Amino acid sequence: MITLLRKYTDFNNLQADDCELPVPQGDTSSARLATGRSALWHLISRLPDAEKTTVLMPCYVAEGVLKPFLQANVEVQFYKLTEQLTPDVSDVGKILSQHNGPTLFVLIHYFGYSGWTPSLRSILSGENAYILEDFAHAPFVKDDDGRYLAEQADLALYSFNKIIPVGDGALLVSCYDDIDVSLTETDYPPLPTQALNAFEKHLKACRDLYESKSMTEAKIHLQHLSDWYEAYYHFINTQIDVHVQSDQSRQIESIFPYGALIEQRLANSKMVHENLQSRFVTLLHTEFSEKNVPFGLPARVKNIERQKFLDFMFQEGILLSTLEDKWDFRPENEQSRYSFEKDFIADHVLIPVSEFISKEKMKYMINIMNSFEA
Repeated sequence: MITLLRKYTDFNNLQADDCELPVPQGDTSSARLATGRSALWHLISRLPDAEKTTVLMPCYVAEGVLKPFLQANVEVQFYKLTEQLTPDVSDVGKILSQHNGPTLFVLIHYFGYSGWTPSLRSILSGENAYILEDFAHAPFVKDDDGRYLAEQADLALYSFNKIIPVGDGALLVSCYDDIDVSLTETDYPPLPTQALNAFEKHLKACRDLYESKSMTEAKIHLQHLSDWYEAYYHFINTQIDVHVQSDQSRQIESIFPYGALIEQRLANSKMVHENLQSRFVTLLHTEFSEKNVPFGLPARVKNIERQKFLDFMFQEGILLSTLEDKWDFRPENEQSRYSFEKDFIADHVLIPVSEFISKEKMKYMINIMNSFEA
């Protein structure tokens, strides 16, 4: 079963290459936490005047990004997105003009693509705002000059289990003089063994799904991976306080071959861009660029009910993912304001390009997508 889901990997089979994880440069403070939400909870405790701060973020956002601010009673306002999943600068400008207090602007680099635009940089440069960049999907994204965006960030968040096969691990780095996120890690515990074991079983079920040979077998593994993930998620969603990164996660992070990951994901992405010919599937980003190392290729399903297309692909041994569960936070009384977000949530798919997918499997997947007829 072809899928982008992270799968269990024996760390004894991993060997680091010459590529390291890009991180902000200069005078920084940092903290290694267990999860992204734990890192954000810690960040809130270090924000100057957190109780007076307004956080700006999109409403198409992971629950783990939004919940810490709500639980800490920090004001959150949602800005609109464009059809390229970048902030709507006009909307951002209107929101910023309506208040004068401290602002934390959350910029999500969705699916491995930059959220920055020249106009966004221009408007934020004139504001007294902290900018938090979420690199969970995009640790290797570059700017037009070939520089890693993460190395240029002032405040960066990473969530390792979105990109490598670990049960936990989040990195928070600050270059702001007045936001010191460093901590004494020995003062805090890692996640409980029960939670880490649940995620490891999730990863093993993902591996079993990837290796499955029949639909019956695949459906069993799909249920198992879902059950184990929900067991893990229940804990991290109810225990939001600070936990630090586990030793096993640190070990895998330090020896993972990031260069090989980048090379294979770029090759797989280029293959999709060059060979996808479907009147039902349109890539969100139509031009291939080596500056983007995708989490998965975002695409829109048109002229057909999405579920019919997903079911067809699954029967052919391909699991196309979507991010909608725990991601849709459009306010009930403002549904029409977020029309793009509504449509994207309803019709998007993520095409797998992960480093463990071979050239032959990529060719097969593309041929199957091209063969679909309503």
